Amino acid sequence: MFKPQLTVHQWLSIDHSIRQKLVELFGIPKTGNSVVTTYGIESDGYTPKDLQAITLEKLQDYLKSTEQDFFKLVEQVIASLKDASNEETSSQTHDREQSGELESGDESGNDSADESVDSEPVPAKRGRKTKSN
Repeated sequence: MFKPQLTVHQWLSIDHSIRQKLVELFGIPKTGNSVVTTYGIESDGYTPKDLQAITLEKLQDYLKSTEQDFFKLVEQVIASLKDASNEETSSQTHDREQSGELESGDESGNDSADESVDSEPVPAKRGRKTKSN
């Protein structure tokens, strides 16, 4: 019987942080090598066989769903992981603002008007020397 699965191309189109969560969530093994070319990432080491670890049954169990469309379930899992990630980031930013680590509206903790004491000096641009008449 045919079992739908993600292709390597579909897998790579998913945000890296979400792929890492999927690896943990579904116990996806990594048996291949990463391949990076001048055209981009061709493989992150997860092979088509590795991606078979993402099954309809595991997706249904995770979502507590009876949906039968594999790809709809994949999209729902990705959306739920993105939502959880966004909530976590928002919560961490809020906690940092409350503790005084961040100025309100500045997620980096840096005031763009301040210069860092630890910053390296930037060398002056040197123009081409010309002969004077």
